[in-house]
Amino acid sequence: MISPANLKPAANYLALFLLAVLIISCAQSDLPAPPLTEIVPVVDTLHGHEITDNYRWLEDQQSPETRTWIDRQNSYTLAVFERLPMMDKLENRLSELMHIDKITTPRETGRNRRTLFSLPTGSRPGPLGTLYARLTQRRGYCAD
Repeated sequence: MISPANLKPAANYLALFLLAVLIISCAQSDLPAPPLTEIVPVVDTLHGHEITDNYRWLEDQQSPETRTWIDRQNSYTLAVFERLPMMDKLENRLSELMHIDKITTPRETGRNRRTLFSLPTGSRPGPLGTLYARLTQRRGYCAD
């Protein structure tokens, strides 16, 4: 069931997204064109149909060409964001939203019949979250 309490986080994300789009669209008037992406057609035949993929070369994340393309795109993106007057506030708010603790969906492991779920670190220090385990009884009841 959808309740107003459930909609509030979604509404916050939507509002931030719309604000970012508005700011970017206003700031784009004097921006240079984004970097061009080379088109290298690769044609595959699947089930008798030819399918052209012009950007297959970008799938290899470690190739020098792809790394150069990524660096150019990142430089352009940063140049766009640096022009935004409220970028600091937007960055701080998005960081706050990304550091909210959440619990993953519980999953049962194989033979040892343990139910595992994790709690990411959120704002706590350290690179990883905490993994919790509970013994699972035969009927799916989790005993502490």
